Amino acid sequence: MMTWIILWRSWLIGALVAMSAATVFAASVGDSPATIHCLETVTINPTAAMAEAEALYQGANTIGSRHCLGDALVAQGEAARGARILDDLAHQVSSSRDVKPEVQGAIWGDAGRAWLEADEIDKALAAFDAAIAKTPQDIALHIDRAVALGNARKYWEAIDDLNAAISGGVDTAEVYLLRATAYREVGTAELAMDDINHAATKTPDDPNVILERGRIRKLAKDIPGAQRDFLSVMKIAPGSDAGNVAHREMESLTPRQPR
Repeated sequence: MMTWIILWRSWLIGALVAMSAATVFAASVGDSPATIHCLETVTINPTAAMAEAEALYQGANTIGSRHCLGDALVAQGEAARGARILDDLAHQVSSSRDVKPEVQGAIWGDAGRAWLEADEIDKALAAFDAAIAKTPQDIALHIDRAVALGNARKYWEAIDDLNAAISGGVDTAEVYLLRATAYREVGTAELAMDDINHAATKTPDDPNVILERGRIRKLAKDIPGAQRDFLSVMKIAPGSDAGNVAHREMESLTPRQPR
């Protein structure tokens, strides 16, 4: 089954994202240029960022150095360890009057994403709730929380967050794909088809979009249409997550021959 985490990673890669942590700190904390550089380096070179973060942390236990250390750990695949650092930091700054709400929200958001990577969904939801309470205008956080809610099978709540993102101006294939998936999960084929068709106008060759369209057609009892989509995914993305799911879906639609 295609997980919400996979769709969420598509969103992170392809969609408009919130203000970066480095920009937030540059604007609101006034941390050192070295800390700003560390935060900017995380997405470019996690190994280098880790070395920078450790040096900064040893030199001065600042909010920025701990934030960068947590982010670098997540980027290097140590999501649970990074999440604990970020979550502890978020709790600490939430009670500080010296840290602005947008900074508190940024740290809570990173903690939530780290917990999501670590497959700690309840902790991710708690972190995203705290982040949105601090920065309710941050549309990307609503998408992040929608993914956590989807993983928790709270699909209607996920739809509420995705509605907020779309109403806030997000118009990407990834977000409509997420909402189409949620509508399918609650059995609302017509709304799901509207969303997946919108996604397909933006990325018609995306195997995740084609796969989801096939699954929605399956829900709507359009078996020939579903088969066409699953076969298309198997052809354009063999061996991928989407291709493997499409293969299983095709098997579920093929009647077993009696022995």
